[in-house]
Amino acid sequence: EARRAATILLDLARLPIGTTEERLGFLAALRDHNQLGSAETIQFWGKEGLQEVRTFSTEITREPEPSDLPADLQARLEASVLHVRTGRLEAAEAELEAVLARIPDHQAALGNLAVLRARQDRDQECRELLRRTIAAHPDYLFARVNLASFLIEDGELDEAKVLLDGLAQRPRLHIQEAFALYGVLAMLSRARGDEEDATGLIASLERMVENENDERMLKVAKARVEKAAALRQGQLQASMKRLLKGPLGLGRSKRR
Repeated sequence: EARRAATILLDLARLPIGTTEERLGFLAALRDHNQLGSAETIQFWGKEGLQEVRTFSTEITREPEPSDLPADLQARLEASVLHVRTGRLEAAEAELEAVLARIPDHQAALGNLAVLRARQDRDQECRELLRRTIAAHPDYLFARVNLASFLIEDGELDEAKVLLDGLAQRPRLHIQEAFALYGVLAMLSRARGDEEDATGLIASLERMVENENDERMLKVAKARVEKAAALRQGQLQASMKRLLKGPLGLGRSKRR
């Protein structure tokens, strides 16, 4: 009976019926009930019609991640996060510097210091810290997605994609990683003009919301997507201006 229901949902996912969000919902339901194999190729009706897509089974966990810090430094790291959220940036910086004084390349402390630098409008230092973090810890998801978001703002979409490639195929993501990753993937899709993909990714995050912290992370993800939309609109307007001023437009070059 379960297999018959799974077959029906797969049939619906490959038909141009309903919305993209609904068709993605069918696949999510199948995944949640272990009716899709890992890396299974299926047919799905997307923006370009019927296409083959590969599904990946990613477990989303809410269990606290084990700390790799001594108890006193873990307390300071957690305090820095609370200070940033409440706007006490100097206090947050002091806590992070204390952690880094003993463990200079600790990934979470470096990554959080980068976020702090962004809050202080010290974007260049933020980027340098993120690159330093990735150089020391290539698999650290938060540093990769945060740097990718900066690259998207700069219009460096291909470089951002390289940073994000493979992260969504990880077999297990913490809920915080999922919100950060899918939010920036949606940002990249919006920057490329792929509205359907961006909408689907945000819809998948909306289905994960269970508490206030999830709501906060969803708000951050949506803000990133809106920023990408504004950037894309600005790029389109700039392109039109360049076109109108070019040899095929109505503008005139100044005589000297």
